[in-house]
Amino acid sequence: MYSVQTATKEILDNFTSHKATYGPVNGLPFGAGMICEDIRYPLCNKDNRKFMTVEGTVLILTHECDLSPENDKIQNEDILICPIIPFENFFDAYKNVFEVNKLRAFIMNLSNNKIFRAMYLPPHDCSDLQYGGIVFFNKICSTHTDLISFEDNVVCSLSAIGYDKLGRMLHNHLLRPKSAELPLSKFVSANFKAND
Repeated sequence: MYSVQTATKEILDNFTSHKATYGPVNGLPFGAGMICEDIRYPLCNKDNRKFMTVEGTVLILTHECDLSPENDKIQNEDILICPIIPFENFFDAYKNVFEVNKLRAFIMNLSNNKIFRAMYLPPHDCSDLQYGGIVFFNKICSTHTDLISFEDNVVCSLSAIGYDKLGRMLHNHLLRPKSAELPLSKFVSANFKAND
């Protein structure tokens, strides 16, 4: 029988850097790459077409310089986050919806970084990540900075390896080439450098 334990083992057998994904937060400023528990954020209820709020584990995306209390700016009260879906919740939600081979193929593609809209995070000691979690980039949202406390909510940080992978996957998801040529593409190619 295909279980969450079996699926997690298959991912970890295929996931070479899982032991180097996380690191301690000691001495790090609060910001991008940190994983926080018990964070309230908005979620759309597709049945009634309204937003509600839920609590869960999230990955911080806002850079630490924008979160520093010393950096007082206009419209600087929000923090960009991406909810982390506990892997067992994902597995339980889809195990009876898709045939085993299709679910297993998705999970293996996820572990091989072939699902561009998502990133697998391996198991961690925090309560929601016993079997790991999935960051679905299309669920990126914001919450208010007052709803997150470094002391109360931060569990760990991505390591340099985990943060580099996050950056590459976000870049690919958000900025990969368009499927059709945009108006003025030839003008841009001829007149602008990559850093303009």
